[in-house]
Amino acid sequence: MKKFYLVTLLSLIATPVLAEVLATSLIEEESITKSNEHKWCNSSYVGYAWSMKSGLVNPDITKFNQVAAGDTDDAPLSNVSYAGISLGRRVFKWLTASFSYEIFNGFNYQSYHKNGTLAGNPTTSVDFLRTFSLIHQSALLNFYIDFPSSWQTTVGNINISPELGGGLGVGVNQLNNFQTLTFANVTPTVALTTLGLLNIKTSLAWFVNIGISFQPKGTDANFGFGYRYYNGGKFSTSSKYILNDVNDQSIVDLAAWTGTIRTNQFKLFLDFDF
Repeated sequence: MKKFYLVTLLSLIATPVLAEVLATSLIEEESITKSNEHKWCNSSYVGYAWSMKSGLVNPDITKFNQVAAGDTDDAPLSNVSYAGISLGRRVFKWLTASFSYEIFNGFNYQSYHKNGTLAGNPTTSVDFLRTFSLIHQSALLNFYIDFPSSWQTTVGNINISPELGGGLGVGVNQLNNFQTLTFANVTPTVALTTLGLLNIKTSLAWFVNIGISFQPKGTDANFGFGYRYYNGGKFSTSSKYILNDVNDQSIVDLAAWTGTIRTNQFKLFLDFDF
């Protein structure tokens, strides 16, 4: 009889403890399930892009001034700022896909050359300035890895986690004001100008991104910074030019100049899950 009472008493004591453990397990499981639910994500970001050489090469040295030995047309574009917005959805518990639109401040190209040779007249030495401006924007499909909580570090009330992703899509490059201003080293000085017409080219754009994300506990917002290598695709001049020489400013067909937007970028972002 004493054993019966003892077992009954232990059962009465253990029941609420087991119930509490079970309830805690269910809450944790529900929390995990909720955290793994598909969520929408909105992101806004700004950054700065440092341009690399774009691969410009004279397409026809018989029609365009040629640089001197040891010189090159392949100078980098200007450095610019940019901004973007994206809307995404978690498609798996470890992957988020998003669609983004980005716009860049105008790139500029300016390269001055001394002691080059005049197009069509290699015995004539010339100095010349070649310039153009480039407007770039892109629409991209992006994928980012959602790292598990074991990859997180917590400092105070902030969860810190890595960010890794990439994207690809369409880059739209509008090249304006292509111009070569030539000063022939003769007396009197002769100035010649080659003007390229506006041209729009679409091309494959892509990037890879690595960064750090900071998320305050209990919120659906996070912010952070990162590095991107961004390739904005190929750009091209028109094949139509205006020459102020014997062509009397008529439009002529010449080879197009082509290059590629290549940049190293710093990015600041703010994300909201909903």
